[in-house]
Amino acid sequence: LDPRLLPHVRALADPETGLAREDVLPVGLPWQEPDEGFTSSGRTDLHTTIDTEGRTGDRRDDFDEVYGDWEALREAAAPGMVPSRIDADVRQALSQAADDPTKLTDDQALALLHADGPALDELCRIADTLRRDVVGDDVTYIVT
Repeated sequence: LDPRLLPHVRALADPETGLAREDVLPVGLPWQEPDEGFTSSGRTDLHTTIDTEGRTGDRRDDFDEVYGDWEALREAAAPGMVPSRIDADVRQALSQAADDPTKLTDDQALALLHADGPALDELCRIADTLRRDVVGDDVTYIVT
């Protein structure tokens, strides 16, 4: 008998005869095979590194023809371009600022005051576009 099953069989068997006892109701016993030597294979980090490191060199020879040239894509992408998360209130305020900044609510303005990272970059782009539309490219002086 497989030694892994022995405790389960003994729980249901008569100790003297080794036969099944009719008065015993089967009740599950805790049991699990231990994981033996499981190792990850392949690119287990792909979900975090594909956008920053690209593909590795351990691929088939025609990989570029089949899947495209990653170097060309990397050159076309903006440096440091990594997807980021922008809070919903900041995203909504940025949308309003781009459409009509005069209709920003106090809460939206406050959200924009706390913008940073890509949200701050987008806010600066919106402000620069608005300035360009109002006064043109040449700024001679600013009154505050």
